[in-house]
Amino acid sequence: MTNLGDLDGDGIADLAVGAYRDDDGGINRGAVYILFMNADGSVRSHQKISDTEGTFSATLEDYNWFGSSLASVGDLDGDGINDLSRFHNR
Repeated sequence: MTNLGDLDGDGIADLAVGAYRDDDGGINRGAVYILFMNADGSVRSHQKISDTEGTFSATLEDYNWFGSSLASVGDLDGDGINDLSRFHNR
């Protein structure tokens, strides 16, 4: 899990949570959930990013464990939105 900062402009930090054993599209391909938070700490809404959902452009393979290691790395591309880094050891 990592703090992504305020992605949706509501003044509340949003989170990314890895689900590395998610089986969308194959065995243990993994997923990441972007959680848009309320001020009280509850989840207002979420976006799943996986091999079959979200705007993920890469193709995952079985046992990729996408989401097993996440880090917020700031705004690398200058678009005003914090970026998310994912490490994969394979």
